[in-house]
Amino acid sequence: MKNLSILLLIFLVNWLYSCQTPLKDQLCQAWQLDGFDVSPDYEQTLAQESSETQRKRFRSFMRTYMKEMVIRFYPNGDYTQLSNNRYTTGRWSFDEASSLLTITENEGKLRFRVEPNNATSLKLFISNSKDVGHEQMSFSLKQDTEYQHDAIDLLARERNKWRQKPTHPESATELKNRLIDQLAYIIDYFELTLKKKQGYFNTSYLDAPFRFYQNGVGLYNESELPTNWKNCYFNEADALKAHAMLISAFKSGLVYPAKTETFTEGYAKFLRQVKVYLIAENNETTDTSQ
Repeated sequence: MKNLSILLLIFLVNWLYSCQTPLKDQLCQAWQLDGFDVSPDYEQTLAQESSETQRKRFRSFMRTYMKEMVIRFYPNGDYTQLSNNRYTTGRWSFDEASSLLTITENEGKLRFRVEPNNATSLKLFISNSKDVGHEQMSFSLKQDTEYQHDAIDLLARERNKWRQKPTHPESATELKNRLIDQLAYIIDYFELTLKKKQGYFNTSYLDAPFRFYQNGVGLYNESELPTNWKNCYFNEADALKAHAMLISAFKSGLVYPAKTETFTEGYAKFLRQVKVYLIAENNETTDTSQ
């Protein structure tokens, strides 16, 4: 009976919060995709032999937006999305009267009708028409705090500049600074999991050239470097130059911490050594003009 009372209280608090908080304000946080559903009519359409164009569009949408996706809406209208195959930014707007959410990415737009479940979950409906209740698909979102803690926000645009492909070959100093920014990002990720006592971590989002073992960190060989990491550089030649800098750091005598309470604590401490080594390294003799 006591447990039932607690559950009812939690439900009541969530319900009151969702009623009192404007939906636009509720959107301003990070969300993780938590499943989807399609209408019977749309399922029937996809099953028809003549609907290959529809099926192709559906497959493309799923590949782009459904891979362990985390999204965040910021009060200033910024929108960021992180999945295990890409990081993107855009803009968003919301119309309270129609509950219509518009996301703009690279000149393309997606529109969803938003329906709150409670303070920590939402539903998004997508349709080719404006008929409420006749949407083709719906998506469930749940609140996600894996990439934020206190002042740390690893979904923010400024924390992910190292992922943005440059428009020119980079100098040794620029390559080093890109590595340092990524290392700072990875260190913060592991440290925030410690501060939150988070019992899990996901290295696929880090787009890193590192192998993470139970008690150590390794470096991928040139032929095994992840495509996502290489795509952060202007070309493969620049990626290999950055990789050579990491090899130099790993061979410089850095020591993996012997005693740590968690794997992530060891990763953070070791990668901090790599970061400090790169900061202290003098690139004057290897720097090249653009």
